[in-house]
Amino acid sequence: MGDGTMLEMGLELASEMFVESPDDGRRKVLYIITDGQYYDNQTTLLSAESDLKQQGVEIYAVVLRNTTAHTKLDLNAEAAMKPLVSDPQSNHFSNVVLDDLAATLIDVCASYVKPTCLNH
Repeated sequence: MGDGTMLEMGLELASEMFVESPDDGRRKVLYIITDGQYYDNQTTLLSAESDLKQQGVEIYAVVLRNTTAHTKLDLNAEAAMKPLVSDPQSNHFSNVVLDDLAATLIDVCASYVKPTCLNH
């Protein structure tokens, strides 16, 4: 899918954006969507993740793969992403086939929509 992602830089940018955003009581949510190829080491990612969680940011991650069968690449990405997401991991992490991405995101986002909003 891609040639690699600089996740640490993305996490640091997200952290800056959350710091600069007005604190108006809204939930702070970050979605990481990756094909699993990244350049950072786990220690730097965990440091950036810690900064975000200290700001009250809820972190989700979705690893995309091209095939229904798992590959070493997406399993490695899963191992790297799971420590970054908020608890419980089962609610904040998905490893999905690219074709299923839209349905996965709709399911995750639907958990934030108040039932009264669904009737409009």
